[in-house]
Amino acid sequence: MIWRKPLIYLIAFVVLAGLYVGDRWWTARRRAAKQLSERAFPLNKEDTIELTLVTPDEIITCKKEQPEEPKVTTAHRWVMTQPIQTAADADAIEVILSNLIPALRYGEFKMDETIHLEDYGLDAPTYKLIVKSKDVPQGMTLLVGRQAPQSGKFYAKIESEDKIFSINEYIKDKLDKKPFDLRDRTVLPFEVDDVQRVVLTRAVKTAIEIKIPGPESTTHTTTGWQRKPPEKIVLARTDDDEWQIEEPVAWKGDSIEVENLLRKLKTEKVTSFIDDPTTGDLGFAEPQINLLVEQIPEAGDQETTATTETQALVLLVGDRETSPGKGYYAKRGDSAALVTIGQDLFDALAIKGTKLRDKQLFALGSADVVHFDIEAGKSKVELEKNDQGRWVFTYDTATSVNQELVSDKISSLVNMRAKDFETDQPGDLGEYKLDKPFVRLTIADKDREKVEGLDMGDLATRDGGSVVFGRLRDSKSIVLLDFTAPSEFVLTKDRLIDKSLFSFDEDTVVRAEVSQRPGTTFTLVHEDDTWKMQRAEDEEPQRVPPFWAEDVVRGVRGLQYRDIYKGPLTEEEMGLTSPTLEVVLFGKGNAEIARVVRGLEKGERYYTKIQPDGPVYGVEKSLFQTLESAIGNLLKEQ
Repeated sequence: MIWRKPLIYLIAFVVLAGLYVGDRWWTARRRAAKQLSERAFPLNKEDTIELTLVTPDEIITCKKEQPEEPKVTTAHRWVMTQPIQTAADADAIEVILSNLIPALRYGEFKMDETIHLEDYGLDAPTYKLIVKSKDVPQGMTLLVGRQAPQSGKFYAKIESEDKIFSINEYIKDKLDKKPFDLRDRTVLPFEVDDVQRVVLTRAVKTAIEIKIPGPESTTHTTTGWQRKPPEKIVLARTDDDEWQIEEPVAWKGDSIEVENLLRKLKTEKVTSFIDDPTTGDLGFAEPQINLLVEQIPEAGDQETTATTETQALVLLVGDRETSPGKGYYAKRGDSAALVTIGQDLFDALAIKGTKLRDKQLFALGSADVVHFDIEAGKSKVELEKNDQGRWVFTYDTATSVNQELVSDKISSLVNMRAKDFETDQPGDLGEYKLDKPFVRLTIADKDREKVEGLDMGDLATRDGGSVVFGRLRDSKSIVLLDFTAPSEFVLTKDRLIDKSLFSFDEDTVVRAEVSQRPGTTFTLVHEDDTWKMQRAEDEEPQRVPPFWAEDVVRGVRGLQYRDIYKGPLTEEEMGLTSPTLEVVLFGKGNAEIARVVRGLEKGERYYTKIQPDGPVYGVEKSLFQTLESAIGNLLKEQ
């Protein structure tokens, strides 16, 4: 039959494929078994359910807690059952297992009648570790003996095997533990990303020297404690995952600082456990720190508040130990368990409250600002953006505004930061030079739905240096600005007027005629990507470096006037009928783009005209430097 041959081929292919897959499977199993046999502990870390560590001083047993409802949590918890019943540190156990399970056997040899355990320190091992797993519920015991001849190696064996091998010294070191090392030393069990609210109440004690009178007019000094005024800080996570301060004042929180504090609280460990506390309240009647952390609870956790459905965790910090470690007594909420925390964590919790505030003073960005008002003394200037996105004077749209200057000032303003927060309850504003602000600045978006303002004081003195204080509009808080030049924002209308003499596009210039008296007259011509220069005495134009020729154009484009002269001198007296410098720029079709006629000096300025029947301007000498430098370089090139 026609179909028999293909069927035979198909059966043969299936059989060969099955043999190939089976061989690969058995090869992988043999390789895995070989790798497992080369390890000191031939177990899988994930299947471990219990470990017992026997050291010269301790017997410590930790078990993995099996949740009654697996869906309640994705993480197994470890508990210590010996020498005390308490929570265990899952991370510390993970370190032991992660180092131990993959550890390799070195120089393995089989025991016989000539081999004696006492020769290897294995009859009374220094350390013994019993590990139970799901696959080996009866447990597997590792014995660690004395040091081997090889450097950094110790003898070891699995108690149920008749083989001795060596392990690396660091494996032995990982077994050198006390119960304290494996206890759960978490200060508060929370996840930073789940925290929704923080209430931090402090009345921190600071050390002071107390002088006590003695006999015959003598005194001796002792250390006492003075409590700072109580302070309460309330922070809440917003819907857009930022932090907002609700108390003592409404202010945007510094999310980085808040989360740094939470991470510090999460990662710092208890420094000791006080199993037999001394008499007295240890400062808990009036704790130095009372911390409430509300977080989204794990699924199935019933410890939630009635209104917010969040899990509330409380930490109380009392007095400082007098000995031995000088930590701070602490406990969770109403728990009787007493611990100590270190100085670093105490300092973090005693952080100056203003450090948690966002130092950025404005919410509006530069691109959002459409209205800008400046008040300084009797001067008030109001600016707004027109439909073309250019700044204009609100009540004088015909007068040009210096776009770059306004944009720079707005950028500086919206990016201004507080160096610190001075007070939320100021008394005399004169102390901060804010009773009569040096300058008042207001910015707003297009429809004035978002309006922000800053009152800035004049320079004040603090610790021998100059400082500037400010106060945001609609806020009582006084901020110390990270800025010491308030005069930069005293912008009168005259300062904001665009005093550029020209506004042409530099790329449209194709020819320039330059005349100096005394000096040389020459012409620059731009063709394709090259510039050529020809003096009156030259027969042919010569190529010149393009950047020098372009500097001539840029030098003209960058000229700005400082003053407009209206007599009494005549143009001849100003040197404008016989100018010291004249530059004329042309575009395509020989159309004149710009003309500069420079006369004599007057102080630090030159008399300058740009139109035959136009006004005479005073232009700073420094603004001609680019132009003169380019001309000088071009003449040297020739």
